[in-house]
Amino acid sequence: DKKKMSLVFYLLVPLLVSSESGWINDQSLKDHMGDVSTKPAPRYSLNLDLPGTERWNDIAADYKDEAYRITDYLKSQLPAWAYPTIIQLAADIEPYFKDYGDEMIGLATALDLDLGEIVATNLVYELERIGVNCSNWNNTGPTLDDDAIPFGLSCADARRDYEAKRAAQLLTGPEGLCTSIVTQNDNNAVLHGRNLDWNIPEELKGFVIDVDVYQGGELLYVGTTAVGFVGFLNGMRMQGEKWTVSQDARHHGGRIPLNLVEALAAHALTPEQAIRYTLENTEVQGFDGALSSLSNVQIVTDVYYIMAGEKTNQDAAVITRDRNEPRDVWRLGTPADTPPNHGQQTRGSRQAKSDTNSSTNWWMVETNYDHWNSVPAADDRRDPANEMMLAIGSADQTNHDSLFSVLSTYPVFNAHTTFTTMMDPAAGTYNSTVWYGNFVA
Repeated sequence: DKKKMSLVFYLLVPLLVSSESGWINDQSLKDHMGDVSTKPAPRYSLNLDLPGTERWNDIAADYKDEAYRITDYLKSQLPAWAYPTIIQLAADIEPYFKDYGDEMIGLATALDLDLGEIVATNLVYELERIGVNCSNWNNTGPTLDDDAIPFGLSCADARRDYEAKRAAQLLTGPEGLCTSIVTQNDNNAVLHGRNLDWNIPEELKGFVIDVDVYQGGELLYVGTTAVGFVGFLNGMRMQGEKWTVSQDARHHGGRIPLNLVEALAAHALTPEQAIRYTLENTEVQGFDGALSSLSNVQIVTDVYYIMAGEKTNQDAAVITRDRNEPRDVWRLGTPADTPPNHGQQTRGSRQAKSDTNSSTNWWMVETNYDHWNSVPAADDRRDPANEMMLAIGSADQTNHDSLFSVLSTYPVFNAHTTFTTMMDPAAGTYNSTVWYGNFVA
């Protein structure tokens, strides 16, 4: 009967998802990665001295005719039955975002979209699971109450449908996930590279842009975002002591009711807005100041922040964030399997390690799993990345080209990789490469 079928499904899905025969070992997917092309992300300027409603006007003008694709993307990500309600709710919470809210209003006008669509775009990570799970089975994904599931769909059915979707996605690679690597290089400094595996369709990849952000006529920072999005997915502070940050998803989504209460009550930010806030806050000085800020700023969902600095070749860290506090701060040189330290930072030793799963001699790899735990076999990008870094040989042989080679090699690079950003805080260089032709629906 239906209940027995559901039970069988729940027993089978973990086996399917953890199977060694998953997407990573699919030779056809690997072969498909040879048919790709690249373009540099378009580069724009943003002037913080302008009113918030006007800051994005020049950028939006180049995308207004294609802005309908944002609506199409949102509709593809959200349940049709919930879409109107979500858009209205999003518009209603705009005032909470304060200055960012003014920018959202300006973007909606400039792109000729509903305000709710722009706000929902800025919450897309937090909206990822809405309407397809139940509050009693997952405390890290956005939920609706059981009676909000549409058309009499039971909680078990909603969970089954969601897990089936996730299992299917793992046939082609990680959707909405990322890989970030920080490494010492041949200049005795720290280099930072990241892949964003957002799985956005080909026609939206042109919306990915690098933005030079100015204040008082001076370049304050540079960051990567998508048109319509006011947060930044990664960035580099250019003023004063330079440092870099990227964010990787931790757990899929967050609980929508709790997230909104958290946001309204404590002025929490999305992880991408927290990156922007820290890059923009001139009271935050240097790598250590930024690390402290990103460890403690209130955010609406769990995330990993990966960082590098210019001051010493030891300035690299991965922050594992819970919504309200740091779960762990992992410093370069500390074994990856070290238990979480709840934000009590210690600088790592310089002892070489031979096990690539726990090696942090001169590099660190973060995908989308807590570094002290193993990763699922069906989505193990960590071990191949560590093996490729080890094969480089040493920090003295590591440079922009060798790190980019790791990030552009399967399975670290895969069917869902949208862009790769290379950041060098010591040299002050920052550029993003957008990938075309690798998308597999």
